[in-house]
Amino acid sequence: MCAEVRTVLDVSAVAVTMVDPVTRRLDRRAQVGLPPAWLDDPPSVPVSWLEDNLPAGVVLVFGREAGPHPKGSLYERTGLSWSAVTAMRHEGVMVGFITALQFGGDRVLTTEDRAWLDAVARLLSQVVGAGKLLEALRRSEQSYRRIVTTTHEGVCTVDAQQRTSFVNQRMADMVGYTVDEMLGRRLHDFVAPEDHELITAKFAERRAGVHERYEHRYLRKDGSRVTVQASVSPLLDDAGVF
Repeated sequence: MCAEVRTVLDVSAVAVTMVDPVTRRLDRRAQVGLPPAWLDDPPSVPVSWLEDNLPAGVVLVFGREAGPHPKGSLYERTGLSWSAVTAMRHEGVMVGFITALQFGGDRVLTTEDRAWLDAVARLLSQVVGAGKLLEALRRSEQSYRRIVTTTHEGVCTVDAQQRTSFVNQRMADMVGYTVDEMLGRRLHDFVAPEDHELITAKFAERRAGVHERYEHRYLRKDGSRVTVQASVSPLLDDAGVF
């Protein structure tokens, strides 16, 4: 789930943190993209402050606009540009929050991004309140993917063999195929031949952990070309494996 949120928002990292209902302490349960330094020594935020300042439907964004990060701080060492936080609340009580983070680059969070992140938080709030987080995340996967399919951007993910593992309807429409026709096929099947070498090189960069935007051409089913501006990010597991 975190990986798909990161792909749609085109950010460096996404984390889901829960609030223990008994101790009221924070417990990060899922993440993708956080640098090792962040995992080793995560910043501490009082739950009481979050409860007072993060009502339902609000996305707080913290960034360098307030001034440079303190010298030697975690934020400076990891090159954090900004982080966006929105709460998950169940029956008025904060049960956790989702954080999207950008390390370096010029990516900014748009109004649409904020609304989309809040929609994901509301979805998780509904299912998290009923049981354990990991079970809730599994149960929410189908509903979460419905959110992904409604975005105005084409979204697809490919596995380590460059075969498509997820495609939303917007992406399928762009290249003139159905979603089912695209699933399981090699990415090169949908790329203009003149850009095959480029895509191969870019895929190697994904393995190296590079996030970037670049332009290339898709080959539509009818043989025509469509030029796109792609925002791409590698999907790594908790051990950093591609």
